Amino acid sequence: MIQKEIEAALKAGLKTEDDYIFIQNLYGAARLPEQGKMVNAIKKEKFPQGKWIVNEILQKVYTESDPAKKEAILAEMISKSETDSNWKDIKLTINNYKSQLPYTYITKKDWEGFKKSVEKNVIDKNQMASLYNNTAWEMQKTSTDLKTAEEISKFLQNTQNQNGKNLLLKSQNILPANNGNKIVKMHIACTPILMLWCFIA
Repeated sequence: MIQKEIEAALKAGLKTEDDYIFIQNLYGAARLPEQGKMVNAIKKEKFPQGKWIVNEILQKVYTESDPAKKEAILAEMISKSETDSNWKDIKLTINNYKSQLPYTYITKKDWEGFKKSVEKNVIDKNQMASLYNNTAWEMQKTSTDLKTAEEISKFLQNTQNQNGKNLLLKSQNILPANNGNKIVKMHIACTPILMLWCFIA
């Protein structure tokens, strides 16, 4: 079935970049990677400023592990979204890509860089709180950086106050793994769309 589609596409001729993308995807579905690579190379040669550039840069946002390099990639994306028609759709979702930056700092355990990145790049308050929340959760599970976890907890509480959220707060004591006999108080804040786990040592 796929082979017939490939034959039909080749017979019709490859005229646009979308034609090349289509047949490249067909080769992928047919598990013919070498043919797909050949089509990809021809596509890049025929359309040096094509849409494929967008896809390759977007992939770098997710795979780049160095915070500074990822910042540079995002700066390039923002610039291109303002001037290049191939990037017009990306302009609508640029904030989603910017929100990927804090995760790079989490991997490096650079908590100061993480906090600054969240404040700079994450606009949605619920998303911001969720990022802080998940980070604090990972910290308390391994009993590392509990002081930073406490700072995160305070940030979440401040965010709650600033947004005027009517959160239902509950508290309980837990004994996290690898934390000896130290008790950590866990606050659970519930909203219809978000649950925050705030940790205070």
